Amino acid sequence: MAITAFCGVVVFILSGIKENRSKVMEGTIDDVCTTVEELNSINSLIHPNLNKLRKSEFFRIFKVNLEQECPFWEAEGTCITNKCVVDECEAGEVPNEFKMCNQTFDVERNLQISEMSMINSFIPSTQIDEWMKIEEKDDEAVFVNLVKNGHAWTFFNGSHIWDAIYNENCMSLLELDQCTENQVLYKLISGVHANVNLHITHNDFDLNGDPLPPNHERYLERVGLHEERLENLFFTYSLALKAINNLSGKIDEFSYLSDNPQVDNEVKETLNDLIENSIKICENPFREENMFTQWTKEQFINTVKPVFYNITRILDCVTCEKCKLYGKLQFTGLTAVMKIMFGQEKESKLTRNEMVGLINLMAKLSDSIEWYYQWLQYEQSYEYPVLYALKNHWMMLLLIVPIVIYEISCFFKTKPKLKTSVKKSQ
Repeated sequence: MAITAFCGVVVFILSGIKENRSKVMEGTIDDVCTTVEELNSINSLIHPNLNKLRKSEFFRIFKVNLEQECPFWEAEGTCITNKCVVDECEAGEVPNEFKMCNQTFDVERNLQISEMSMINSFIPSTQIDEWMKIEEKDDEAVFVNLVKNGHAWTFFNGSHIWDAIYNENCMSLLELDQCTENQVLYKLISGVHANVNLHITHNDFDLNGDPLPPNHERYLERVGLHEERLENLFFTYSLALKAINNLSGKIDEFSYLSDNPQVDNEVKETLNDLIENSIKICENPFREENMFTQWTKEQFINTVKPVFYNITRILDCVTCEKCKLYGKLQFTGLTAVMKIMFGQEKESKLTRNEMVGLINLMAKLSDSIEWYYQWLQYEQSYEYPVLYALKNHWMMLLLIVPIVIYEISCFFKTKPKLKTSVKKSQ
């Protein structure tokens, strides 16, 4: 009886294991003109380049205003762990050139966008002419070393922030019937959201600030079990990758403001290697022309830009410093992506902060893709079923295993001995 119950428990646990495994991403994704498998191959090549770049002086120093008040509601909340706190750069850590805020980077776009069809409803022009507020010229902005202030789990509940971001995107575009999963800005927001969740899952800490192993349960709950979120992660990755590929041939024209020309050249070489490694597998990982079958490019920009701007203002309502820092960093990177891919001629220059945001966004997306495949590998390992059963069904096992052992022992104790007959020899 107990053995039958035990077998039932095993079947129950195995079915639970099957349901608690990541969605496996395969093949193509809408508007991504390469396969998920090719994107993973590209990522394996460029991840070392991105790691090297984000540790360099130019790309590890980011300027941000962490004191800006929330313009939408009275933001309340305090950090309950020291992982919320951001340490500013020390005196002498920031090169003087970074403080001058006058360097821009020319970017070149080579887009062939279809303008054959129009949407029926009229899209009014906007008074907002920026993708987001430029904080490099903000007197309250400070310089932060991203390497010293790593992205981590802080126990901050940002669900209301994400709800406001999704609602801003949805309500602003509702009248255009564009508040759907196929809407570009929605996919980008969802992709960044998945990216954030993968990072706070991987960089886990307890309330005392002590590091913990990556949190598989939180990963599954927030990303791994949701195919749409994973798709949007790859969608955002491919668009950011295409933006960086579009910088091909322009890298050597930039100055990376190093006092050491050798360091400056190393940054250029690493950037060129990154683009070369990407292009040799897939030069065009994203089909932006497919986005404009109903909109013209100008209609898209005039509609999306004010929505994007308001979304970035919502980030000022985050009361966790570390969360606000990395929210602003990644949306600054998205600003660079939007300007490179869809910007008008007057937007052909990126600020230093936007360049820093672009590379760090790409590096973080690259981390997330790598961690996703690491989780897949872990879930396919022999240890996962055992650990899953012990963690999630330990009480059930604790009750039934001793009973099974007892019944087995009783069976052998009471098992009758076989009688042997000896033939007498005659």
